[in-house]
Amino acid sequence: KVYKSFCLLKSMEIAEIRARIDSLDGQLVTLLAQRIELMEALAAYKKAHNLPIRDLVREKEVIEQRCNQFAAQGHSDPQFTTELFTRIIDKCSAVQAAHMQKAA
Repeated sequence: KVYKSFCLLKSMEIAEIRARIDSLDGQLVTLLAQRIELMEALAAYKKAHNLPIRDLVREKEVIEQRCNQFAAQGHSDPQFTTELFTRIIDKCSAVQAAHMQKAA
């Protein structure tokens, strides 16, 4: 009986932890969708001002800032942070390119 109670308690803790993770994942998805939606406005601005889609200096700054932010929260993993934000920036650049082609 004690073993069953312990297992139930542990499974409830796991369920609660997983629920929080699921909630955070949902927030990440929402934030990524909002970031991608902003790419249309950015693409329109860049097109109107004859600016290139990619700004490698800005991209490097963003990645460095995010690495520093992650490290400041106790998670120093620059490779992970760099890979994550490189993927996000690549996707956002593709969205901008597609939007600029549509507008042409």
